[in-house]
Amino acid sequence: MRHCRRLELALRQMEELRGEVEAWTGASPVPGKPWTPGEILAHSCEMLPYWMGEAERVLDDTRDPAPFGRVQTDPVRVLVIQRDHELPCRELYSRLRGDVGRVVQRLGSITPEEAEKRCEHSTLGVMTMEGLVEEFISGHLEQHLTQLRQTLKPS
Repeated sequence: MRHCRRLELALRQMEELRGEVEAWTGASPVPGKPWTPGEILAHSCEMLPYWMGEAERVLDDTRDPAPFGRVQTDPVRVLVIQRDHELPCRELYSRLRGDVGRVVQRLGSITPEEAEKRCEHSTLGVMTMEGLVEEFISGHLEQHLTQLRQTLKPS
């Protein structure tokens, strides 16, 4: 799948921001406000394994379309971000490197037929596996890279 290079590039660019993330002294997290760099990294670390797991479920599901996903208010998602956002940067970046490496390896083995498998998200509707990866994995990490840049250097 074409997403592997995009994931690796997003990771590399996030790693280039590490010094700024470590030096960041902005406000602490406030519900409903923009995320801190720690929250962005914690979510990035949480979401990659979650969405890759959902992709694996879709691939194994015999239904057409196969149901998958969660919504932003999912309590486990929220609690993991709250738990992990203050971990040291070295831990968050280590997790992110490992997760991107694992996801890239797996995505590289998805066949063209598997990429076309249909799945259905509760709010976004029916899409293909390719769409799931775009929306929830590669495109999602790129969105958080943009968010991290904007948090570190607001205009």
